[in-house]
Amino acid sequence: MPILELLKKNFIKFTVFNGLIIIISIVILLLIPNYYQASVVLIPKTDGSAVGMQNKLGGLAALAGVNFGSGGSDKIVYALEIVDKKTFINDFVKKYSYKVELFAQKRWEPTTRVVEYDPEIYSFEQKMWTREVKSPKTPEPSDFEVFEQVNKKMSIMQDKITGVVVIRFEAASPVFAKEFAQNIVTELNQKVRQRDIQNYENAVVNIQNQILTSDSSEVKKTLYTVLEENVKKMALAKSTQDYVFEVVEPASEAEKKAGPARAIILIAITIFFSFFSICFLWVRAFLSREIN
Repeated sequence: MPILELLKKNFIKFTVFNGLIIIISIVILLLIPNYYQASVVLIPKTDGSAVGMQNKLGGLAALAGVNFGSGGSDKIVYALEIVDKKTFINDFVKKYSYKVELFAQKRWEPTTRVVEYDPEIYSFEQKMWTREVKSPKTPEPSDFEVFEQVNKKMSIMQDKITGVVVIRFEAASPVFAKEFAQNIVTELNQKVRQRDIQNYENAVVNIQNQILTSDSSEVKKTLYTVLEENVKKMALAKSTQDYVFEVVEPASEAEKKAGPARAIILIAITIFFSFFSICFLWVRAFLSREIN
């Protein structure tokens, strides 16, 4: 039976069925809260002086057990390696007390600029987690759940040619999305900065000990040069806030939602169930004809 004839014969059934599907889909889609996205664009800061000094004085300094500190590329690799790892993420979330925001935010009201929280997840009145979960999970999300939640909402992309890094974060509240994106860059710079400062401090102590114990004037001369270089780098690290990444475009509060794409989802659902309806009607007509 031709499709047009089949649809004409079952027009009312086809229309009612797909109409109900569309209405139900619209209701469900409207119940899904909007989410907003904030992004921050970063340029990695490179420093070739450590590599140059290591090439120049590396032989004698290596014998003395001296660390020249991390170069720019090493800092960038380390930063990108730890930013989406469990330890860094959980330390970050605990420091800023973001756990409730990550799990309990429900929807954002743009007119009043108020965030609605899900009382079935967290109660502000009782100041306790209220979500119902099966063992071994607990009402309060674990470190692993925090790690998964952040990685689900955060994305990190780096242009392999320019080196530009873009960190994006999604949340029910555009204010929280912006704050999270900004603060994670701050903490990332701080984490690598503290690591290098500690390395430089250890190197300075080590160099000073080597100078005291060395009998060679040539070695001492080299070590004094390396000591001066490490002191300079340590001072620079202590005074530099944007240590690894420089912010080119800071995170901003989104005015438009990033999702869900309700219109596209509705169109996809309509096409799918329309095709399903036609197939069902055709199969039913075919079986009916075979039986007859």
